[in-house]
Amino acid sequence: MLWFTYSDQNPGEYYLADTEKHTFNLVARRMSWIKPPQMAPMLTVKYQARDGLLIHGFLTVPVGHERKNLPLVVMPHGGPWVRDVWGYDPLVQLLANRGYAVLQMNYRGSPGYGEELYANARRQIGRQIQDDIEDATRWAIKAGVADAQRIAIFGGSYGGYSALFALGHNPELYRCGISFAGVTDWPAIYSNSDATEYKESRRYWRDQIGDPDTDGEFLKEISPVNFADRIGAPVLLIQGREDHRVPPDQARRMIAALEKVGRKPESLFVAGVGHSLGREKNRIEIFKSITAFLEKQLGPGVE
Repeated sequence: MLWFTYSDQNPGEYYLADTEKHTFNLVARRMSWIKPPQMAPMLTVKYQARDGLLIHGFLTVPVGHERKNLPLVVMPHGGPWVRDVWGYDPLVQLLANRGYAVLQMNYRGSPGYGEELYANARRQIGRQIQDDIEDATRWAIKAGVADAQRIAIFGGSYGGYSALFALGHNPELYRCGISFAGVTDWPAIYSNSDATEYKESRRYWRDQIGDPDTDGEFLKEISPVNFADRIGAPVLLIQGREDHRVPPDQARRMIAALEKVGRKPESLFVAGVGHSLGREKNRIEIFKSITAFLEKQLGPGVE
């Protein structure tokens, strides 16, 4: 039998169990250069949303530091109908290694917490889902985990949309924000995304997010390109040039909207990358841009 073991600090190891010989031997390590004792632990947290719904999440704290007054990166996941899980996350570990605490939350719509929490996300993009993310940030401040003056928000795909939405609707909370392949114009993406090429995907989007034929004004209202004038914090937009899920046009629309109001963002368009972080050389380029932006706008993390 082949066994796989992992933890929040260990990327994982494969073992071969021989039931006849009664042996259990290491076969290979994932990311063998990683030293687990040097990695930051991922702690489980929970908080109550403003409507009373219990939300679970994870807090990763730089090694050697207490959960107190830390520069914080709030990192909502994509989807929105997916979830963050406990385990080794290279991007989270990178941020913790650079001295930033990382807060992830499984807001309503995240599977695995029961039908109520999942069902509560229907038609709540830009509404209660976003409230859950804001409430997580305010929980971190109230709990003393975060330095209220040094909080960034960063996400990919739907999480990138959430970051831009938060910068426009909760400008007092965040010093800066990063969007990787984030949706910026909902009406446009309904006609320009590979997800909507499939009948079931179109039906699901219209049912869960909104129908552009009947909810057009709402979809415009929650699109960051239409409230760029409310975004005052520095923004970094990262986009794969080969992305068909959230096409590069979405990033270009946001850049144009911000430039129109005199707030030119930083941007990085990565060749050969689709709706993912790409290969090693792509990830290094993306990670360097993220850490440089955070150090510039949020300040260096704790030692």
